[in-house]
Amino acid sequence: MKQDALFLVIDDMATTSKLTSNLLTMKGFKNIMRASDGEEAWKILIDQYVKTKPVACVISDWNMPKLNGLDLLKKVRADIRFLTLPFIMLTNESEKMNLLTAVKSGVSAYFIKPVKTDELITKINALLGP
Repeated sequence: MKQDALFLVIDDMATTSKLTSNLLTMKGFKNIMRASDGEEAWKILIDQYVKTKPVACVISDWNMPKLNGLDLLKKVRADIRFLTLPFIMLTNESEKMNLLTAVKSGVSAYFIKPVKTDELITKINALLGP
């Protein structure tokens, strides 16, 4: 059941991370982990993969310290374990070149902040399937 799917929300701004997590919770999703940068997120992805509850969907900011969202996306797509993992980018990066770079790197969806809740939830449901 997709309501039990494990989400990983990644944003270096604690307020934004909490808002995204709360939005998911309000829409009925129960399992949400948070990370403040791409390095922490990568560790969570690996740890959860070896456990019985791998991450089912990543929601990441672009601009973060250590490992940014784009570099995390590239790392995720380069690992056979995560080739099909839904990866959603929520960002302030609105330049067309950034969108094209993210698409070429394998992003599943790209939203400019502030994102409309209904659009995000519709995309999540489409990515996670029935």
